[in-house]
Parts: sequence; structure tokens; C-alpha cells
Amino acid sequence: MSTSSKTLIADKNATIGAAMIRENRIPDTYLAQYVPSKAEATLDSVTQHQAFLDQKPAICNPTDIKGNAVVSVGSLDKNEIVDVPFIRYKYSKILLNNHPISSWSSKRGTIEFKSKNHIKHSKVQIQYGSKRLFAVIVACEVLGVLGIITGIVIQKRTPSDMI
Repeated sequence: MSTSSKTLIADKNATIGAAMIRENRIPDTYLAQYVPSKAEATLDSVTQHQAFLDQKPAICNPTDIKGNAVVSVGSLDKNEIVDVPFIRYKYSKILLNNHPISSWSSKRGTIEFKSKNHIKHSKVQIQYGSKRLFAVIVACEVLGVLGIITGIVIQKRTPSDMI
């Protein structure tokens, strides 16, 4: 990267635009945190919402529904390879018309999958994160709060001269 690694994320001049991506002027401290190295070279096509349907380029208009990225890719043929303009992360989950499907990382670091059937109107939904991990975190928080409440109750019941 051509930019100094001392550039701060909070710096107002560090806003990433298409020109910065094309000219490889993205601050190291920002890009490495959010974009896998495999996807850095093709980040411009991702920000322009360029998908590939059997290696033919198409432009998608992603929307957000309940915190999930959603994109319509139109009609899909059986066994068609679809490369959507979303970067693949460890816990990426893909739903095709509300049905989970297997996916992998494309050559450009984005999410790629194969349609199993002919689909007239396809809606691809991308979810990031692990529901199991989220459940474990919530359970730990609940146990922590219960532990604090129990400690307070025990402390109030114990006479102050015994402490």
C-alpha cells in the first residue's frame, strides 16, 4: 500500500472512495481490518456491486433486510455458478430463496455458489456471524448478571461484622 500506516481510521481524509481503491491508496490500518487480502485486488468491482453469472458480469442492487444483505440476481439456470459482490468471511451463511446453500470463496474473494435447480426469481441473502457464538455470549452475560445479583443478595444478608 502506498499510504502511511500511521493513518488513523477516524481521520476524515481516510474515507474510502472508488478512486482510492483503483489507485491503491487505501490506508493499511483500515483495509486489513475489514477486507481479506484475497479480496483487496478486486475490491473496486465489489463496491460497484458487480456480480458474475457463469462468468458473465451483471450489476446487482443490494438491500438490507433485518441486518442481512439481500440481492436479486434474476433467473438462474441449473448448475449456474453465481459470484455475488459480497466478501466472504469465516461465518458467512448464504440463503437462496430462504433455503441455506453451500458456498465457497471465489477467485476474487467474494461469495460464490452453484444453483441446484432452475430458479425464475432468485433472491440471495447473506448473513454474517455465528448464531451459536452469539448464543454463548448471551448465556455468559446472563450468568454474569445472575452472579452479580447473587453476590449483592448474599452481601446484604451477611451481617457486616462477619465480613
